[in-house]
Amino acid sequence: MKKVNELGGGAGTQLRDRSRSIKLRVVEIARVSRSKSQQGQERMKQLYTKLLDASGRVAGQARRFVQEIPDGVKQSSDVLKQAALEGMKQELETMVERVKQVRRQTRKRVLGGEERPGGIGRM
Repeated sequence: MKKVNELGGGAGTQLRDRSRSIKLRVVEIARVSRSKSQQGQERMKQLYTKLLDASGRVAGQARRFVQEIPDGVKQSSDVLKQAALEGMKQELETMVERVKQVRRQTRKRVLGGEERPGGIGRM
């Protein structure tokens, strides 16, 4: 999305970089996941909820970027850069769908308590 923002001249939706907060949540989840206590498991669910919230915001921002490219909000006067924007649009669309799937699986498995096949990854 940084590249789309650069090529699009910064028009339209402004990029909000959430990579730092997401990285902190992942590190905290890794630390808390070692705890087998009920309190640790509850804390991990809280952290996953925050991570899902942040990833949802990133996905929403990506969807807005995808929409702004064909609408002409994010565009470039250079033909090659515009073609690059179109290619990035396709990549973003693919990634948004993947993120949606991972978020759905996480809600189902971690927050819903569903076991994975074979018992791998039990909480």
